[in-house]
Amino acid sequence: MYRAFLEASPRAKAAAICFILGKIMFVSTAICMLISDTATVISMVAYSGLIFASVVLSLIEGFSKKKKTYKELEDEIIELKSMLRENNRLIRESRKNIKI
Repeated sequence: MYRAFLEASPRAKAAAICFILGKIMFVSTAICMLISDTATVISMVAYSGLIFASVVLSLIEGFSKKKKTYKELEDEIIELKSMLRENNRLIRESRKNIKI
């Protein structure tokens, strides 16, 4: 999980941080409900803003990626299949060597 965060783009990192902070603000909002109406409204606005920012940043990140053509996807699938065949072949060979 940590590696995925480090490899993510800056927009994705910002979206993740906004989402986590928004979830933390939810706890604050629940506590503020017991204290006063003004504090609740302020906390609710901060919570909503952080979650909204997270959604917007995620959507921007998702739609800004360059989409691959079908030919590129087909080539990638062929390459993955050949890698899987090679991996399966190596596993079978190693199992045969173990049964000596």
